[in-house]
Amino acid sequence: MYKKKKAALVLSGGAARGAIQLGIISILEREYEFEFFAGTSIGSLIIGFLAMGWTAEKILEMFTKKTVNKIIRDFSNSSFGIVSGDNFLDFLNKKFRGKNIEDVNIPINIVATDFQNGDRVNIQKGLLAEAIRASCGIPIVFQPYWHSREKKWLVDGGLSQNFPVDLALEKYHGNIIIAINVGTYLDENIDFSRKNSSTSRFKNIKPTVERIVRIMMRNQHHKINDERVIVFEPDLKNFSALSLKQEKFRKMFEFGQNFAEKIINQ
Repeated sequence: MYKKKKAALVLSGGAARGAIQLGIISILEREYEFEFFAGTSIGSLIIGFLAMGWTAEKILEMFTKKTVNKIIRDFSNSSFGIVSGDNFLDFLNKKFRGKNIEDVNIPINIVATDFQNGDRVNIQKGLLAEAIRASCGIPIVFQPYWHSREKKWLVDGGLSQNFPVDLALEKYHGNIIIAINVGTYLDENIDFSRKNSSTSRFKNIKPTVERIVRIMMRNQHHKINDERVIVFEPDLKNFSALSLKQEKFRKMFEFGQNFAEKIINQ
């Protein structure tokens, strides 16, 4: 029987582009067995399911249009978020069935941000569902989440560290660390002098906000000088982090598969 290589897996945030990560992982699963996980935002959700034994394909299939709509149409009465996140937490609780991070026999590191002081919070204990809800809590979209174990108001980990490779470098003692980044691509050929008509003056607000977030995330990263680390960083110019249609998920998944195949066969 073929023996898979052991490795750590680090996943960045990237919202809908997590489907690209899943495509890459579906190829890596053939050769690697992951024995350490670190992730932020959508990356935290993916590592949670991987640690529970789900395949990348199964995780992708879980995100149907009905599921996504139910999560994002859970409107909040908070002054600090449009979506309450209660439906998302219920969804996670059902999937993880009350599992604690420490109940899983694989180290799991889920990154969130303390919304009161801005510090990074690395959640390693407590309910998987709570940790992932906190890590995925994009500010403005989701209201901050009061984490019962950390005793802190937490939001998306991307604010403090979107690509937590340092956790694997510090805590993982194996020979291979695979890190997949889908959070910081920037199109550098945009013409910022262009103007919209008065009827479409708000057209660029969404991509501008997305660009601001990516710049912030890119500036968090430090050069990785460790030969153990294999970084997968695909060209993302054709994919939006805000694409929530099922057919877009599948397209991104297949793009990730093709990208991984090319890297592996080089």
